Amino acid sequence: MQAFFTKHKLHFVAIISLLLVAFIYFLPTFSGRSHRMEDAKQSKLTMLEAEKYYEEEGKVVGWTNQIFGGMPTDLIFLGPAPNLFNFFNYLTPFKGTSIQFQNLLLLFLGFYVFLICLGVDPRLALFGSLAYGFLTFTFSSLEAAHYNKVLVMGLLPATIGGLYLLAKQKYLAGFVVFTYHFALQIYYFHYQITYYGAIIMGIIGLFYVVKLLSDKQIKPAILMVVLALVGVGIGVGANLQKLATTQNYAKYTMRGGSALNESESEGLAIDYAFSWSYGVGETFTILIPGIYGGSSAESVSERSPLYKKYNNPDILANKWPLYHGPMPMTSGPVYFGALIMFLFILSFKLVKSDLRWPLYIAILVSFVMSWGKHFMGFNAFLFDYLPYYNKFRTPMMAMTIAQIGVLTLAILSLKALMEQKVDKAFFKQFILKPFYFLGGLVAFIMIFGGGIIDTSNPADYNNLQGIFGGLQGAQKEQAISEFTAAIQESRAHLITMDSLRSLFFIAAGVGLLWLLSVGKIKKNFALIAIGSLMVIDLVGIDMRYLTWDNFKEKSSLTDVPMKDNADLQIHQDADPHYRVMDLSRNSFNSNDAGVYHKLVGGYHAAKLSRYQDLIDKYLIKNQRPNELAMDMMNCKYYIVPNKQGQRESVFRNTALGNAWFVEQIVTTMSDKEEMDSLVEIDPAYQAVINIQSQSIQSAISDDIGLKDSNANIQLYSYHPDTLRYNYQSNYQRFVVFSEIYYPYWKLYVNGKETPLYKVNYTLRGAVLPPGEGDIEMVYTYKPAEVYATPTRLFSLLIILLVLGAIVWNLRKSSKPKVKVA
Repeated sequence: MQAFFTKHKLHFVAIISLLLVAFIYFLPTFSGRSHRMEDAKQSKLTMLEAEKYYEEEGKVVGWTNQIFGGMPTDLIFLGPAPNLFNFFNYLTPFKGTSIQFQNLLLLFLGFYVFLICLGVDPRLALFGSLAYGFLTFTFSSLEAAHYNKVLVMGLLPATIGGLYLLAKQKYLAGFVVFTYHFALQIYYFHYQITYYGAIIMGIIGLFYVVKLLSDKQIKPAILMVVLALVGVGIGVGANLQKLATTQNYAKYTMRGGSALNESESEGLAIDYAFSWSYGVGETFTILIPGIYGGSSAESVSERSPLYKKYNNPDILANKWPLYHGPMPMTSGPVYFGALIMFLFILSFKLVKSDLRWPLYIAILVSFVMSWGKHFMGFNAFLFDYLPYYNKFRTPMMAMTIAQIGVLTLAILSLKALMEQKVDKAFFKQFILKPFYFLGGLVAFIMIFGGGIIDTSNPADYNNLQGIFGGLQGAQKEQAISEFTAAIQESRAHLITMDSLRSLFFIAAGVGLLWLLSVGKIKKNFALIAIGSLMVIDLVGIDMRYLTWDNFKEKSSLTDVPMKDNADLQIHQDADPHYRVMDLSRNSFNSNDAGVYHKLVGGYHAAKLSRYQDLIDKYLIKNQRPNELAMDMMNCKYYIVPNKQGQRESVFRNTALGNAWFVEQIVTTMSDKEEMDSLVEIDPAYQAVINIQSQSIQSAISDDIGLKDSNANIQLYSYHPDTLRYNYQSNYQRFVVFSEIYYPYWKLYVNGKETPLYKVNYTLRGAVLPPGEGDIEMVYTYKPAEVYATPTRLFSLLIILLVLGAIVWNLRKSSKPKVKVA
């Protein structure tokens, strides 16, 4: 054991250093402070009903009525994870600590494992890992609280490292590293980043398979492919519960396409999917962070033309929309680091590793994919034909691939510099020309960029309306015009200053290499200095978007809203099940009211596609609730702000209840016709059904239109997964339930299964026989129960593989080496 620790002491020093840096950077989070927890809070609020029933019953409910009139809990709450990674992963020792600290630490560790797999010295790997953690795109994702996304970004490089080991015929280490990190990626649940990881690994894997086959190494090529596929299979098995539920649910969300777009294939609409496409010219942010304004909420300095013109402390205190690229908005640029970009340029001459070729290809593919609608021919082809690609939006996330490739090649360049003699001849041949090229380019942008690059933004006028709300007419227009001009000048100023900044870091790196070439400094010092400059460069930009000052008291960010008079008024209603529309805030961007009520609105990234269509086409008209739609959704109360700005409830006596009988069925031949007809009927008396997708005519008699003063139906028992009603009628009736249609609900009338129909585009309906009866509506899909056991077994297998590899390595290290005389 002692021999093992002695042999790997540099690794221990590096890992402890990474841990300390992550701890120090997010030190405020260890004293009860947090940052931008709104998304996390909204996600937590969606779970309240499901968690309540789990605590009471010890079972996971499959449905919740808390938001959107009801939706599956597949992506909300599945109960305790059967996946044993919950107890055995990098972050297990740090459970309960700062989520930001955990994210940054995993970024560091994932890239460190990757570089060690590539044979990089631990000291170089330390600086490479720090740089990866502080890359501005990964850090701006942290700032936006996209924590699962960042966790997967941290694991992706280590997964690639495992594949590289397989290609180099290190089968045991490669298989364990690849399988473990791939499975852990899926566990952390951000499939778009995993998808991009599959692309870069596909490029790398294909390259090495072709290379091995061309070298007539058929067996290693087959072993590499087979072990990688087995690793994928085990990783999928270890996350079967999540994957199965996500795959099943995705078919019914926006990712599965809209039923109204009958001519389109399943998936997102391409215009929506490509909304966040990185501009072709905007790609220069990898070298100069502020070349397109930085972010949509950027701080300005006292040297900024905006401050100089208005000389107002509020200018410095607030953040301004300096971003002027083609995306709707952004929380920060994709900046790789000026010195890292210079080292990347050196890789074309210095790096001899065969890994460089697939990385160059992957970087190019990444750039083109990130351009989305700005390179439509190629990307539209991918959108139409690349499997599952049309399920994702935000093409700029493809830069995840490029940042791994660029940083890896930069570190390999630094490795090459440290492994060979750097003298004057070497400096002149390999360093000066790239410096003249890249430094000259940056200097050109510094001098001319502010005049060449368009610093206007069509959104400026709308963004500034609120600032000058107290002015009217020509005076207001003049004020906005002058302020817009100052913002454009500030954008040009930022281009100049950030270009100067990038030029400084490139020149500083080149200066260190010159000092090394003339023997003024040692290689170890040069390594530490260049590595430190790489990290300082990135941290300097990161601090524009996330610093200690951004962390506020935790209680002000994560506490659930307190119950007020509006909530108390509504809770006097004894009805077991009704809905509320909260108009005191953005109804479809908040779950706050869902703490105390079942909502018509709500917030979730993966709502049911049919409900989104209902929102877009029917629920809201001219930014106001459609009253007939609210009646159909059994919305009994509005919450509105009064003149004093306090919330109050408004009772709606027209809500149709939990279920009601209609007198007429309007039939259509398509979903689009069904939606179009919905806006023309009165849902209290009529129901619309698409008979093309469900056979119902034979089940309906003319009796449903007969008047019957004794007919009634009432909900008498509510449970998220089981609704119970009793009814009576002298004739056959058609009932509409104010519940969202989903195919896994079953209906039983007096114990006999009865068909449930999709009516009014989104709701449930059924034909009831004459007489009295008891109705039970049951949700039947319970993935948490079905997939728990295989998930647990596969994850146990991976943990045993990891432990076995560790034990084998320890035993191997402890065996004394036999000297041969």
